[in-house]
Amino acid sequence: MGKKVITEYDSEGSAIRTYESYDDPWGMPPTNSFFQKLTLTKLANKFGTDKGTTTGCCSGFTLLYEHYFEYSRHDKINILEIGLNNGGPEHGENNMNRKIEDFPSIRMWHEYYHKADIWGFDINALKTSDTDLERFRFFQGDQGSLDSYKDFKKVLKQVYNKTSEIFEIIIDDASHAFYHQQLSFINLASLVKIGGFYIIEDTHWQPNEDKTKPGQGRAVFDFRLLPETVDTTTLFDNGGENRAGEGRPLVPNSTSANERFKQLRPEIYNDFVKMREKFEVLDRKPWLDDLWRYPIGQLPKSNLILLRRKK
Repeated sequence: MGKKVITEYDSEGSAIRTYESYDDPWGMPPTNSFFQKLTLTKLANKFGTDKGTTTGCCSGFTLLYEHYFEYSRHDKINILEIGLNNGGPEHGENNMNRKIEDFPSIRMWHEYYHKADIWGFDINALKTSDTDLERFRFFQGDQGSLDSYKDFKKVLKQVYNKTSEIFEIIIDDASHAFYHQQLSFINLASLVKIGGFYIIEDTHWQPNEDKTKPGQGRAVFDFRLLPETVDTTTLFDNGGENRAGEGRPLVPNSTSANERFKQLRPEIYNDFVKMREKFEVLDRKPWLDDLWRYPIGQLPKSNLILLRRKK
């Protein structure tokens, strides 16, 4: 196999990352060895996160993440995930004081990125602060609280001596409420490094009081109980067929939705738009020459927003 240097560019032609890869003798796209191509998904299934293909909703997001993240697997990077385990107060107020006993996706990231610092942000406390993950850091905070974001940045300042461009990957897998997603994007997206990723998962689902299970209590994050806003997906043009590394500038998918957002949430509209301009959308669907990555009958679901910072 011949070693070669791969450089990826954003939509404006600026180089955002360079890494070494190898030509595959069978003409497959540059990647890790054939037998390691689904390592992230295997780890997701091992630890029982629904980002994989065997647990819960089986989103298969890891099938897509492997394509974008594998180049940095052996790098010393920083990752932040908001929302550490299913079953929080998004399903009912009786879960507001639950203690998080395990965090499957954090374990997945910790093993996949063996040099990375993995951060978790959740409204619930951990059952014990003494975990077996030596590179894991936890912050208890409320996704809907501006004070929580301020306090979180104070902690980051103490650790990294800065409050911007810290993380290579941020994943919002918290309450899934549109208003919360928009607040998190405004307050956390600046923490993503140039060329890094910001991801909003499970955009198809909203906390809904009409669907809470017996014993879980009122759905305090029901979209009707939070400040009214628009569907987050309508604020991003994330339905294109872009190939890896090409991206597109983010523009409102619906002009009327953008105007409606400005009307409903004028206090956050300008900040959201300014932050949105710093990112480009990446393809969330498999393309023809990359289908070999996926097992027969298994494709990642498309209910997420996948962004990469360009400036």
